[in-house]
Amino acid sequence: MPDVGNARVDDPTDRGHGHGLRGGDDTHLARIAPGTAAGGRQPFADRRDVRTDLVSRAGALGPAPGGSGNAYALEYYKQLVPNAEVTLPGSTCASCDPKELSPANTWTPQNLAELVERLGGAIVVTHSQSGIMGHHMTRILKERGHLNLVKGLITLEGSCSLANSGLTAADFDNIPYMALKGDYTATSTVCQETVDAINARRAGKQGTAKAEYLKLDDMGILGVTHMMMLDKKNLEIADIMLGWVEKNVKGNSSRR
Repeated sequence: MPDVGNARVDDPTDRGHGHGLRGGDDTHLARIAPGTAAGGRQPFADRRDVRTDLVSRAGALGPAPGGSGNAYALEYYKQLVPNAEVTLPGSTCASCDPKELSPANTWTPQNLAELVERLGGAIVVTHSQSGIMGHHMTRILKERGHLNLVKGLITLEGSCSLANSGLTAADFDNIPYMALKGDYTATSTVCQETVDAINARRAGKQGTAKAEYLKLDDMGILGVTHMMMLDKKNLEIADIMLGWVEKNVKGNSSRR
């Protein structure tokens, strides 16, 4: 890793590596203005630094209303974190389809399950790639006889597949379930099917917990991206989630 004055910026025009980014030679260096963070440490990169000459991977960014969107390539790079769990072994799940689980869907769900157990119960909120991990976590807690510790499961623009995670609609008879999407993501067929399957049991007088798929665009809340926690309307979205929890999760405190 170059020292404080230079931070390596991967060449986003290279298609041969994950996320369209790769480690390049010294011609791919962005000059980061030296600065001192708290404790006298130097920051890896200044988030205000933008390289307008960087080019995004073809098709990754559409034409921006105000001109080229290439400058956003570096901003995207700054948000990436390594998926270190890919170095670990995967696992198998007898009740899942498919039965072979990736390392990410093996270890993160196990750790989440252990955390929920140590907390004595929790409302779990997942986003994007971690959506299916929350479902695998629920399965693991079910296998351990601790399904009651899942006080609610909320999935933000992630997978809601019951089959992939070895679950059934009956597993959510007493677990409030909410899926939520923003403005730029199509309605998930899988999430809709999961919510419909849970509500079909309610129609048959089975289970009592609420199941709902909230679509922010249908609610008139527009301009919400996949990274909704970074959007200007993030507090409004958080209030929607908190309001849903207060209404549908038993024993939940109204304190925020």
